[in-house]
Amino acid sequence: MMFELLDTPENHYLYDAAENEIVPVDGEDSGKLSKYIEGDRTPEIMECVERYQRMGLCTDRAVEELENPMNELAPYYLNERLENLILQVTQQCNLRCSYCVYSGKYINRTHNSSVMPYETACRAVDFFMARNLLVEKPSMGFYGGEPLLQFGLIKRIVSYVKENYPGREIQFNMTVNGTLLTEEVVDFLAENNFSLTLSIDGPKEIHDANRRFVSGQGSFDLIMEKLKYIRETYPDYFKKIMTNTVLSPDCDYEKALTFFEEQEYIRELHPRLGLVSPSGIKDANRVAYTGKWRELQEKNRAEVLYELSGGKYNGEECRKEYKILANYKDEVKRYSKSLKSGRLYLKKNHPSGPCVAGARRLFVTVDGDFYPCEKLPEIDELKIGNVEGGFDIEKVRNLMNIGKLTEERCKGCWAFQFCSLCAAACLTEEGISGDYREYSCEDVRRHARDMLRDVCILMESGYDFQEAGEDEDISGV
Repeated sequence: MMFELLDTPENHYLYDAAENEIVPVDGEDSGKLSKYIEGDRTPEIMECVERYQRMGLCTDRAVEELENPMNELAPYYLNERLENLILQVTQQCNLRCSYCVYSGKYINRTHNSSVMPYETACRAVDFFMARNLLVEKPSMGFYGGEPLLQFGLIKRIVSYVKENYPGREIQFNMTVNGTLLTEEVVDFLAENNFSLTLSIDGPKEIHDANRRFVSGQGSFDLIMEKLKYIRETYPDYFKKIMTNTVLSPDCDYEKALTFFEEQEYIRELHPRLGLVSPSGIKDANRVAYTGKWRELQEKNRAEVLYELSGGKYNGEECRKEYKILANYKDEVKRYSKSLKSGRLYLKKNHPSGPCVAGARRLFVTVDGDFYPCEKLPEIDELKIGNVEGGFDIEKVRNLMNIGKLTEERCKGCWAFQFCSLCAAACLTEEGISGDYREYSCEDVRRHARDMLRDVCILMESGYDFQEAGEDEDISGV
């Protein structure tokens, strides 16, 4: 079906995907349209549906063919607009975090002694710098394992960039576990204005449950020691540090999130939250988050809506809004903007999940192979080139059109425009699978339904999306 019904505490609405429009409906029509979705084709139901069809809504129109609209522009983006280069400087790590992508629980990734040769790094840098001339603020990141195990290599690469590309502004960035932040390292990072992200999962008992040294000892106390040093030595740089939090399914969510609001040092930083990555995880290790996580999100959502609606939306129970979950506020604004982008192009189109593979986050492995981003395992199906031969355009386009694996099921999906699924949602131990892609489809539809409903709630409250400002469209293309 190319339409979906939305209910707020006050009214009923219809979202029509072909028109990309939300329209109000009365309760009786909402009930009849719901029965139509469930398969009821009695005369009374069909009379209601046909009435909406005469208005151009609730039609059987669907996208005729799945084809990414960026297909022809892919070479342009790959040759002129590479935004981020991510160098896998090592696959080694001094920790053994239980959920790490190199823990052995993920496809084709394990801790090992592989290190990127300096010559490979230089070729990757040259390749990137020749193809980002139209990007205002290109960035270069260092990835592991734990990248600071190769601090000497990182210093050489930064020097190479500065010596060979004077006057070109590059933002360096890195995510670290925090245990190797020595005085020398911190001096270097601050001097070169690195965008630094530090991995920390919450208070000591939650953090140390997963982020441990090879010996089994927790890393929390050492990390807090390092943060104290940075705060005292480089107070201005300290305030720019971001934190990366991974919540495991069995942790105390509220206790973890409260830590980032109340802990003396941590509350000054910029938090970012993630869950254990499902991308490329082996089936035997697949994790499921309980209703407690969904409940926490709902409480946060209620508080956001209460704030944005000026107190007009009360929800069932408003609680404190956690700063670490605040992206919900920006997301509901993006959904509002997407509704202004016009009708869905129904001849050739593609769900919005895939980006131009490699253009946004070109991931280069220790061996010099190219992948669309660092979140994907290093398997041949996902490899899109290397430092010697450049991009394989056909493989890039294959990943951009990953929806073809489920083409018939995608064409008539009402959440087509809001789909966020890329190749990462299609991975099994045997490779890319169309059937496996559907594992995430219901989550995509549920999230889109929630966000569109919240747009309706805010419209009812008189919230002015345009005055509030809107971020870029949710499309990944």
